[in-house]
Amino acid sequence: DDAATANWGAEWRMPTLSEWYTLASSNHYSRTYVANYQGSGRRGIVVTRLSGRCRGNSIFLPYAGYKRNTDSHAPTIGAFFSNILSTERSAYGVVLDNSTGNSFIKRINWSRCVGTSVRAVRQYPTYTVAAVSGNDTMGNVTGDGFFVHGETDSLTATPNAGYHFVCWMEADTVYSRSADTVVSVTSDR
Repeated sequence: DDAATANWGAEWRMPTLSEWYTLASSNHYSRTYVANYQGSGRRGIVVTRLSGRCRGNSIFLPYAGYKRNTDSHAPTIGAFFSNILSTERSAYGVVLDNSTGNSFIKRINWSRCVGTSVRAVRQYPTYTVAAVSGNDTMGNVTGDGFFVHGETDSLTATPNAGYHFVCWMEADTVYSRSADTVVSVTSDR
């Protein structure tokens, strides 16, 4: 019953209310009202990630208005549904508003027959890179963790005094003889 999944396939889904609220209130993001996004004449809010691995990434959330029955409402707000249904005929979502001069997101519970913009989330597969030392008394390794398909991971081996690095191994095969190496993440490793 997810509009994004139904239209674009299993990789896509509607955002959760939690994801919308994170964009709205987390101090990891900035929110800026724009009256003419990249010269397009479109108004809306640009949300930009301020920290972490995705620092600098942004998304434009347009004030595209909405349609209820036969009435079209001017693009003075942006309305987006989340993935949460509240009853058989309605769904929770968010409205972006700048009428007070301060951009904000508020929760809505509208009939699902109201036409709103769709902002889908792509679900990328994630994988685990497990980097372990063959013997912790000889040294340590860094760089393990969770990664999105296609990312690269930098692994570093630091031998303790009196020891030297030999190689990185994967499935009983030598992967690299460099203490600092990069792996492409396309599966669990």
